Amino acid sequence: MNRVAVRNAVDGLTPRGFTPIAESLRQAAAALPTDGDVAIVLVSDGEDTCGVERPQERTPV
Repeated sequence: MNRVAVRNAVDGLTPRGFTPIAESLRQAAAALPTDGDVAIVLVSDGEDTCGVERPQERTPV
């Protein structure tokens, strides 16, 4: 993992007042390649605040 690249990516994020964790995870999973090892790293400043159901802690993609 390139720590500098990760830090720069996180530093470039702009919070917008909502935390749509479940929907964000769904979109991230849909964007992943279908072969090989993949992972989603979730960085959040809080709980899901968009009123949708919570995703499973770990769901095969």
